[in-house]
Amino acid sequence: MSKGKRAGRFLILIFLGICAFLIYRLISRSGTSYRECRSEHGLCGIYYLLNVDGMKGLGHAALMLTDEQGEGRIFSYNGMQYNLAQCLLGKEGIGKMKEFFLDREGVEELLDTGNLPAGEYEECSNFDRALWRKISREQYEIVVQAAEVYIAAGEDFERLYAALYERSGEEAEKLWKQIEDFPKREGIPLYQIYTHNCDTAARELMGAIDDEVSGYNESAAKLTPNGNYRNMCRKLGDTWGFRRLGEDTFKETLLNYLM
Repeated sequence: MSKGKRAGRFLILIFLGICAFLIYRLISRSGTSYRECRSEHGLCGIYYLLNVDGMKGLGHAALMLTDEQGEGRIFSYNGMQYNLAQCLLGKEGIGKMKEFFLDREGVEELLDTGNLPAGEYEECSNFDRALWRKISREQYEIVVQAAEVYIAAGEDFERLYAALYERSGEEAEKLWKQIEDFPKREGIPLYQIYTHNCDTAARELMGAIDDEVSGYNESAAKLTPNGNYRNMCRKLGDTWGFRRLGEDTFKETLLNYLM
């Protein structure tokens, strides 16, 4: 067989492999577009929100709670102590849990279009998918208390850093030692881009009031927010609903099928 024919067959095999991969992706994602939430109890809600093209295409996840009046609280966890390059190298440090408040109209707009009202929301300015269920007021408060552990850690760390710039000499050295030792404190949540990130924190908060999610976190979790959203849509029972938010851009459509 000539080299030209062998090369031609090799290219055909590559083409068929790509086609098979795309068909598999299409089939595996076809069942994760919409499912109604079957949970009947509770006037509040909990939402795992996914920004498909957030965090350089790896996806960004946040958690939203809604109360009896339909108003929302969004919790979004990111690294704070180290820059992106250091985080990508695996550095573990203090993270910041940001909290945003939405009125009822803002929540409705988010669930309709995926967009938040104009403001400094960074990775949370747009979401593309939501996984949700109904919860009670008691469960709502449990999640808020769990989120406050993250919020308090970030605020305490920021206060230490702010105080450092107001000190000099021996006092500054003592403060710097406190900053270095802060991540070693018992019970302090630490951000690690591969093992404890925005997605991990959101799922931990969900698991605080849902045994099924807690079990998923222990045995079936994936590496990225995009992967976990799709996997949870398949593995969690129908007490959880899921849906698209707004229309996908070309980039979001591409990432949805490739990532």
